Amino acid sequence: MGIFTFYHNGKRFIRDIQRSDAPRRKKWFIGGSVVSMCIVLLLWVVYLSIEVPTITPPENPTQKTEEIKNTDTESIFNIFGRGITNITDDFKKRFNEFKGAIEKNFTSMKGAVKEKNTTYIQGARLNFVLDDLEPIPPTHLP
Repeated sequence: MGIFTFYHNGKRFIRDIQRSDAPRRKKWFIGGSVVSMCIVLLLWVVYLSIEVPTITPPENPTQKTEEIKNTDTESIFNIFGRGITNITDDFKKRFNEFKGAIEKNFTSMKGAVKEKNTTYIQGARLNFVLDDLEPIPPTHLP
């Protein structure tokens, strides 16, 4: 299967979709949009993972562990409240680390933008003194 066969089959497939009924065209439109958005999101995530520095986890993760309480006597609202508190605290910590990394990158970019470029324009230094060359006799053309 060569590239020309692939091209012609693809062209024929698109032509068939264009000539089909509206519901089929709508399905292919939605499907193509979903696939293209997934590709865009994937490229965006790859770009962010390259540009944004990774956040380092704590050195000793066992320091933050809590003792497990007896869940028989504790209400479900206390459990969910403690979980939401832990999640929001963790989110605030990670957001502050992310904000610090963004501010650091923004500060370095701001410094690069404030730098002034200097351009020098000099005249050509032409030296057409032909003292060292042997004289060439003129050749007359017919």
